[in-house]
Amino acid sequence: MAKRRRRKQNLNFKLLLVTAALAAGAYFYSTRPTSVNAELDSALIPERASVADSNVWWQEGFGYRQELSFSLTTGNFVELRFDHAAMVAAGKSNADGSDLHIVAQLNNAADVVPFYLSEINTASTKITFDGKKYPNAKYFLYYGNRKPPSARVLGSSTAESQATPAQLGNIVTPELQISSTRYWQVLQKGKLNLQISIVAPNLDMGPNTRLYYSLGEAEPKLVGKAPNSDGLLDIQLPSPQKGDQTIYLIAVQDGKYTRSNSLNIRISEPVFVAWTIDWEGYNVQDAVLQRIDSIAGRYGLPMTHFFNPRIYVDRTIPEYRRTELTNWVKAREEKHKDEIGMHMHMQYDMVRAAGVEPVTSPRWGSGADGYDVLTSAYSYNQFRAIVQWGLDKFAEYGLPRPAGYRAGGWFASLDTIKALNDLGFIYDSSGRETYKFGSQNRQGLWSLDSKTQPYRPSSMNQNSPTPEPQLNIWEVPNNGNDSYWFPVDHLIGRFYENYATPGEFSSTPKIITYLSHPDWFDVDQPKLEALFTEISKYSLTADKGPVVFTTISSALQEWQ
Repeated sequence: MAKRRRRKQNLNFKLLLVTAALAAGAYFYSTRPTSVNAELDSALIPERASVADSNVWWQEGFGYRQELSFSLTTGNFVELRFDHAAMVAAGKSNADGSDLHIVAQLNNAADVVPFYLSEINTASTKITFDGKKYPNAKYFLYYGNRKPPSARVLGSSTAESQATPAQLGNIVTPELQISSTRYWQVLQKGKLNLQISIVAPNLDMGPNTRLYYSLGEAEPKLVGKAPNSDGLLDIQLPSPQKGDQTIYLIAVQDGKYTRSNSLNIRISEPVFVAWTIDWEGYNVQDAVLQRIDSIAGRYGLPMTHFFNPRIYVDRTIPEYRRTELTNWVKAREEKHKDEIGMHMHMQYDMVRAAGVEPVTSPRWGSGADGYDVLTSAYSYNQFRAIVQWGLDKFAEYGLPRPAGYRAGGWFASLDTIKALNDLGFIYDSSGRETYKFGSQNRQGLWSLDSKTQPYRPSSMNQNSPTPEPQLNIWEVPNNGNDSYWFPVDHLIGRFYENYATPGEFSSTPKIITYLSHPDWFDVDQPKLEALFTEISKYSLTADKGPVVFTTISSALQEWQ
């Protein structure tokens, strides 16, 4: 369907009584092209949303309207008091009142009426406007638009003391009313499954009715199925354009064409945020686990646990406690969809248990138990044997086979990555930017960018997908950094650095991966609370943006 053209129609002489101002700012019907496809006659598609009464629908982006009744006696001003909070709670209006519009209509002409607005989102929201501006017109309150045009709000109050009270009439909706729980829509591997709720009590949504959708300026396409018994319709959009879009439906039944209101949606690639927990192989107190659980629950965060099998050989941890720690992460996985990966430091007791002779250097610190010995100090065969021991312990204690791994201190070498690859790990998450670490100022083996996204490493270069051939394993960098070592401003900065344009759609999928330790959670906790509070400003769950809190394995599906 070619792009619709709007043209102003001249009001006849009688309509001029409404005042010239109405004609100057009016919205009118327009002509349409006549070819859409073989099954639709575009000339029969209504220009506006179809309504049962004689008053045309002003703009198709609005889902509701109510007629105002008042009788001016003295003065010009009309005051409307109404329960805006109830509208917001029902999902019918925006909390900030941006969708509230007073519209004067006469036949096919309409104009937005300037008004004062105060006490928004309360049970007694007040709108005051000039009720004599268009004496022959009907006045309506329109609302229910996620991205409305600008209203002519004059301010928050008016000093008019002689305002005439107005009453709201019945709620009127289009005959085919559609809505969605979200303005923000996130793609999955370039595709969008858009779920629309349909209310059409006077229309038969059975097999004799054909439903079409039109996205943006595209030609209408056949939906191919009817809504389910709850009035929900899933529309598969294979590769929609990202950004702000509008969509509406057309129902064709016995030659009658009924058009819905339009939905405003914003389509984006996902911005994933993964909170990962590096278990260091020591006992963790229940009070700390409760605090971690509390943060996860408060922000709706499924965690990625890089769990450490060293607890199964630490003689200071009783067997019952090993079972309790294991059961805690298993319960998180079952109830909250957490992920359980593997994390290792090279403590001597664990290395010996794996049948490998421990090495004592190089190291980044001066510890006594091998915690700070570099993972990269072990050869391919040695490291593979250590990890295989860990996999066997996971199986022994009923843990799932891990998909991901992170090396202690991020000290993974190319041999480390190759061993993980050959053991069937899906991803490693040791990668980061260039760094030096510990009291020994030990140089790391990574040189990634702070915005590096998942990639499959070259078999000759762990920091790049080239040259070919690539390994099968993925590298998912710890690009959000560590909440123990870095200040909160840095952590927040990493989020914004990767998101690129906060509040706008993302043109490519992103993941920002943060690392925390239960062992030093007193340091991590206040930073994490500030970090996740800031990131939640763009949460998809809250319909504020494209941010999805998830596990690494779930997010990685976008790249696989």
